[in-house]
Amino acid sequence: MKAKFNLASVLVLTVNFVSFLKGKESKTSSDVDEFRKWFDDRGGKCRCKFFERKDHKLAAVADRRIEDKESILMVPESLRVNSAAIEKSTIGPTLEQLSLLQHQILKHPDYLERQVMQLMQMAIFVLYSIHTSNEQWLPYLNILVNHQCNALWMWSEEELSELQNEKLMERAVDWKETASRLAANITPKLNSFGLFYGKELTPETLINAVCAIQSNSYNITSHSGHPVWTLVPGLNMFTYRPSVGGTWWTKGGTLRYRYVNTTIEEGDTIFIDVNPNGDSVQTLLEYGLFVSEGSRFFTPLPEQKSRMRRRFVDMLKLKNKIIYREKFTFKAAGLPSYRVQALSDKEIDDLVRAGSNPSKLSELKKIFNSPSLHVETNPSYSCKDEVVALNLLMLHLRDEMLGRTTGIPQDEKILSRDIPTRQRIAVEFRLKFKKLAINYLDITSARAIETKRECLSGKRDEL
Repeated sequence: MKAKFNLASVLVLTVNFVSFLKGKESKTSSDVDEFRKWFDDRGGKCRCKFFERKDHKLAAVADRRIEDKESILMVPESLRVNSAAIEKSTIGPTLEQLSLLQHQILKHPDYLERQVMQLMQMAIFVLYSIHTSNEQWLPYLNILVNHQCNALWMWSEEELSELQNEKLMERAVDWKETASRLAANITPKLNSFGLFYGKELTPETLINAVCAIQSNSYNITSHSGHPVWTLVPGLNMFTYRPSVGGTWWTKGGTLRYRYVNTTIEEGDTIFIDVNPNGDSVQTLLEYGLFVSEGSRFFTPLPEQKSRMRRRFVDMLKLKNKIIYREKFTFKAAGLPSYRVQALSDKEIDDLVRAGSNPSKLSELKKIFNSPSLHVETNPSYSCKDEVVALNLLMLHLRDEMLGRTTGIPQDEKILSRDIPTRQRIAVEFRLKFKKLAINYLDITSARAIETKRECLSGKRDEL
């Protein structure tokens, strides 16, 4: 890496590095222009204009009409920052001493620790590049480090309590504790190596860097076919929207981003879904982003009660999560799994044996995965079982609403006031979840009553 300094570059470097230490913004009006020149000069292309909004957030708008499936952003491999590029850089040997090379990280059994270590590897690279005024990356990193990071694990205990979601709070705390522990262990070693020319790093600096990296990186499929955390210049300037139909793919070594089934008019904001799987909980945890429109919530279902029951669920390939979203289906709400829970142990044993016959298993899959209620008498699943399954689903949905200290009208009233950014994100998040869960509960409750009525009016009273 090059480390050419003059008085002006030293001053800019010092301001950026110190502001990064303190977590404060210090963007200048020319930062975006310098980034765009750097991006274009090195082969990057975007059919857009980058700018800084009044709220100091970066955004992009189309500079002309962009047709459906036409590339919006094209980023050559030389501009992307991932583990492969970092390990080939001059800090590769240092990372090896810290056990932060990819093959070393993957040996750790804990999944969360591996994630944090991968981000920490990138954070060290970014901090070092800023410190040495690395000409290859500085215009992009100046933009990157001034990002306001709201990843959930950086929130205070009071801010987390606004979510009214104990399990999500626990996940955020686990993230924070893991990052803090690793930073406290690695920072003294970095300082002993003299990597930062006498400017000692603190664990807080490294943690802030990890947050900034995480909030601006994406899981991009590598040459090995595995998703890898990657910094993609330009992609992080697109505005988050979970419902956008955007995709990225690699062609000729260049990562490309486009919309599918949508045309963008000149001057329109360009959006991106940072989590293509669509889990708003994960997006909030990792990026600190939440948009009510198009959001979805993935909630684990209760565990099956026996080994045979779990085996049967596996045979049927039933999903183990409810997906709360605007479009309600009983399959998405986990009803197939509750149908299994509604059966007796003896019935499950019989079905497991029956399922060993491929043709019989195919028939069972149709019954349990049917989106409509099965109310006809069936040797594998009865009308009574259906009512029990619906009631179990209702109980689970009611449990999902436990611990909510405010109602929907109260949350809407809170949002009408001027409140801090993180509180607003939390209230919008919990409000959307309540609306979706209550809608699911209403539909399930109504269907349970109707099904019971149909069962009682049938030729055979099974209830």
